[in-house]
Amino acid sequence: MKLSIHPVDLRLKHRFTTNIDSRTVQHSHVVQVEQDGIVGLGEVTAHPFYKISREKILAEGKQIEKYLSGKTLDTPDLLWDELSPLLPDNRFLLSGIDVAVNDLYAKQRGKPLYKLWDLEVNALPLTSYTIGLDTLEVMASKLQEVPWPVYKIKLGTENDLALIQTLRELTDVPFRVDANCAWDNMQLAELSKAFRDLGIEYIEQALHPDMKDAIKESLSHSVLPLFADESFKTENDIEFCAKHYTGINIKLVKCGGLTPAKRIAEQALSLGAEIMIGCMTESSIGISAAAQLLPYAKYADLDGALLIENDIASGLKIDFGKMEYAEGDGIACELL
Repeated sequence: MKLSIHPVDLRLKHRFTTNIDSRTVQHSHVVQVEQDGIVGLGEVTAHPFYKISREKILAEGKQIEKYLSGKTLDTPDLLWDELSPLLPDNRFLLSGIDVAVNDLYAKQRGKPLYKLWDLEVNALPLTSYTIGLDTLEVMASKLQEVPWPVYKIKLGTENDLALIQTLRELTDVPFRVDANCAWDNMQLAELSKAFRDLGIEYIEQALHPDMKDAIKESLSHSVLPLFADESFKTENDIEFCAKHYTGINIKLVKCGGLTPAKRIAEQALSLGAEIMIGCMTESSIGISAAAQLLPYAKYADLDGALLIENDIASGLKIDFGKMEYAEGDGIACELL
């Protein structure tokens, strides 16, 4: 196998702000794994919250490139088990490589990945469209600029209720809100009651993941479903999150790729947790990869490629929230 990693800068259509960070450019990287003339594609983004920088991705990528040189792919799960100990604090890079390996493996067998997994596709959930934090005026403008059947609203300000009330005046479609770890249980109790009457479907990551004792009580404080994002990273978090949240937001880069994400989805469902498939600000490579998990999901937040000006690939098709797989094998994604 031959591994190569290529840095790309994804330009955002609008400044994207949460209470964690703010950016107009997303540093990302195209991952390619080649064997016998067939190339698998993956993607890995940098992220300050998780302490994943471009320098870290490229430096550790060089080490894995040397390690994989001359090796032959057996199965993605065996290779994931082999690579995981080599990247103990870089699940993002592990994910990018694992996605490329799964893409390659399915292409070698001439099937879309979700079909290779024997997943049945009935009706895929609608994906939300994210409105990042800004002034009330700018957030209202962003919402009106992109008519959509369901929005995800970033929160974490002193005026969260007023913000939702203002946006609700502009549309009656469902909202989902993401507090990005900004609240405590008192705020959660107060806001969830108000938000229930304002057409909010669920609340994502209300409390900081380090507040474990408070999180254990959070479901009793909320009248709305609660989803774990920052609280959920790897398979080690499934049991805690399934018990203390309504569901989990599975993002490939956090858990280490498609191989563990599939296991996570199946285990979480067996424990009664609901599944949301989420993304970072990624190109259609990362989005098309995450979409392979949609048959497990009740909710989807796969708008990352819609937020950038210079998508570097074609793949999953999204039209007014409705998602459709592109034709092709693997993750069915091609570089432009």
